[in-house]
Amino acid sequence: MTKGVERKIIDVRDTGNRFFERALFFVRADFPYALSEQTLAGEAARIIDEYCHAQREGRGQRRKRRLILRYAICAVFGALIATLFWKII
Repeated sequence: MTKGVERKIIDVRDTGNRFFERALFFVRADFPYALSEQTLAGEAARIIDEYCHAQREGRGQRRKRRLILRYAICAVFGALIATLFWKII
């Protein structure tokens, strides 16, 4: 069964992201239509910017954690080798 539904959709074609060329936002049905198109488009752009910023920030944190883990492992192995060397001599 198909029923007709009127939906308000915000289509953002320039996302500023190298992976996504387009983003679609579906406005809630219970949302008041008093807001202008410009306000809704601005909110959509803000959400896209927030998402892209969070993705870039997440990569940096993962890279930093990996680097710290790598240094910690090197320090442990260095201490282990020094201890073994000390016991041999």
